[in-house]
Amino acid sequence: MRQDVTGAKAAALATARRSGLPTVPGFVISTAAVERIAAGAPLGDDVLTAWRELSENGRRVLVVRSSSTVEDLGDSSMAGRFESVVGVSGAEEFRRAVDVVVASRHEAAAGSDTLTGREPLAVLVQPLLDARSGGVLFGIDPVSGREDRLVVAAVEGGPDRLVSGEVDGDRYELDRAGRRTEVTRGDGGVRLRKPQLRSLAQLAERTATVFGGPQDVEWAFDSSGRLRLLQSRPVTAEPRGRPVGPVLGPGPVAETFPEPLQPLETDLWVVPLREALRQALLLAGTADGTAVDASPLVTVLGGRAAVDLDLLEPRQQAPACVTDSIPGPGSGGCGPPGGSDGCAPRSPRWRRTCSSPPTTCSPACRSCPSSPTGSSWRSCTAPGRPSSRCTRTRSSWACSWTPRRPGSPA
Repeated sequence: MRQDVTGAKAAALATARRSGLPTVPGFVISTAAVERIAAGAPLGDDVLTAWRELSENGRRVLVVRSSSTVEDLGDSSMAGRFESVVGVSGAEEFRRAVDVVVASRHEAAAGSDTLTGREPLAVLVQPLLDARSGGVLFGIDPVSGREDRLVVAAVEGGPDRLVSGEVDGDRYELDRAGRRTEVTRGDGGVRLRKPQLRSLAQLAERTATVFGGPQDVEWAFDSSGRLRLLQSRPVTAEPRGRPVGPVLGPGPVAETFPEPLQPLETDLWVVPLREALRQALLLAGTADGTAVDASPLVTVLGGRAAVDLDLLEPRQQAPACVTDSIPGPGSGGCGPPGGSDGCAPRSPRWRRTCSSPPTTCSPACRSCPSSPTGSSWRSCTAPGRPSSRCTRTRSSWACSWTPRRPGSPA
């Protein structure tokens, strides 16, 4: 199916359906038909015939969605720019819903520097699922770029409230097999069972195979518990490695600026807000002057206000003994199990951030304090730089050690 006829969203769903993925049936009002509707023509007989068949002559509730040629692409998703109308019943509601979606391309252009309002647009019509849960599935971690991780956001019911930003939902980080590595609970979230997580991991693998790369998938489990693919597009934020720079998002300004900013609003509000936040951070002492001066603080992305979340919503530091080891009873400091901190190894290699520097540290790092029995120091690193001499910088030290092979020198 050609994108210039059906738009990217509908074309992707047609490809998915031909490949045996669990899509929802539907039909498309083509870009050419939309141009006639935008010029004032009524819905064609072929459209009304398709509506009667899909809706069972108005007895089945539908959802009417945009399928533009400029949304859901590899370099830009345009998520939320065009309208969708959910819960459409009857012929008159269907006509009005189509008009709303068609008109939304001009409204999207009003808040954009790149859209003109003349981009080809198709309309996708599907039955409304009675969903138990729904959400978004990323076939790669969209923040860190880790390809060995999947990220799932899940809410009760369909994914619309999540996609619109009304709720955050529960966030699951998974390995490629669908096993949970981290869970963060949020408002409107839903607890997914292990078989559901495995099904989502399998869907991520199948969509990546069909489309040739990791996908950003909207999904839902219907009333019978069957997983359905509602939308698939390439992951637009795909750094493939750990990105540098600030993390930007709506954060605390989401309620103040819920809609895209017009150019005049950008000129009036962004610069004063940036200066006000700068002064507030410096007065409160929550960030030093160097970090504040290096940060954009407030900027505009895709027409929407965004702030530096690292400064305005600082994340808690993870405990020193958490990633590769299990905290145990102890008195702090820097040492192995049976030493001062009681960290029990979970794997042959573990790491500990020290509150004070090692008493001595030879180039081989074997005289750091209290290495585990049968182990040798691998490295002692001061924050910010590796050093065989362990020269102290800042206020903490990182030491790691590995088991010594039998017969190796101490």
